[in-house]
Amino acid sequence: IYICFRNNTQPFGSNPGGPGNGGNELVIDNIRVTDNSEPVSATDTEVFQNLTVRPNPAASGADVAVLFSMERPEQVFVDVTDITGKVISVENRGVLSSGNHMINLDRNGLATGIYLVRLRTESASQVVKVVFE
Repeated sequence: IYICFRNNTQPFGSNPGGPGNGGNELVIDNIRVTDNSEPVSATDTEVFQNLTVRPNPAASGADVAVLFSMERPEQVFVDVTDITGKVISVENRGVLSSGNHMINLDRNGLATGIYLVRLRTESASQVVKVVFE
């Protein structure tokens, strides 16, 4: 996305037809949206089904599991970020088979708060929120 702004300001009293705007006029001059990514088919976005985190919220000391199923084998990465977007961990789980899966989250060193768990493959990703108490 490309957005170009133009400063259309005039000091007070500098406009012969009026008092000026005092330097407070910023206008959008041009917007261009391009897409350089490969198209994603509907089946590519449905890699993960029934994605949940249990328990959620998770009490201090509780074992936390990410549960999901997959239609086909794919290499899976598990990313954990805090609510500000700071990456906490990135884990390559390797190629997982089709079927049901459970991944235990390592909560060591994580403060109480809201975290985002993202499962991703080469063709898709899905995010679920988890609350650590």
